[in-house]
Amino acid sequence: MRELHIFDYLAKSPLPPVTEEAIEYARHHPGQWLSYVDPHLFPGAPVTTSFVLGARQIDDEGRLTDEIWINSNFIPQQPKTAGMTFANHFELVFWRAMTGYSNIDQFLNALQKATLITPGSPGAADRLWFDDEPNGDRVLPVYSSPQFLPPDRYPWRSISGLEILEKACPQESSVIHFNPNGNLSAGFAGSDMSRWWAEWKKFDAMAKERFQAEQGTSSTQGPAPEPR
Repeated sequence: MRELHIFDYLAKSPLPPVTEEAIEYARHHPGQWLSYVDPHLFPGAPVTTSFVLGARQIDDEGRLTDEIWINSNFIPQQPKTAGMTFANHFELVFWRAMTGYSNIDQFLNALQKATLITPGSPGAADRLWFDDEPNGDRVLPVYSSPQFLPPDRYPWRSISGLEILEKACPQESSVIHFNPNGNLSAGFAGSDMSRWWAEWKKFDAMAKERFQAEQGTSSTQGPAPEPR
């Protein structure tokens, strides 16, 4: 498996496979896009961009192309499309990342702003409680909201996404497991997350420098774009 970087996706395209109906639609709509709307959207509800999964481009001869657009701001119907109800913004972005709507960059951007839950101890408030696995992995369980907490675990504490990225991921043989045994669950090697986080910070610094440079010349050219 190739090494992933922050502008890669953790999942395949979420767009439905091409059907005969889609091919027929394309034949009558050359030069346009075939959009896919959340199949569980309430009948009669206005179709805004938030409810569009993405689209496939149709060429000028009415044939579907390989050019696709994935809507990273897609908001699925809950719980039918999402399979759950999101408790916070991070769960929405995590769901998008695990289903192919958001890339690693967008996942990290949400994680570094999030507050999660991890095992704690009254006598060691800042300690990270890793579970040692037989294969040598040291797994840190983290939970995106109380709905994923197991009922039979010891005390809990809050942990920031930044603490996960800056303190937990660099530890040797670490694995960060989000929502173990939950329906929105995934584990990532700490080494991979540390590498992604280093890339993220590099590109973030470049974007801020570019924004500051553009701000310096914006007085005569109009407003500068917002930083990422």
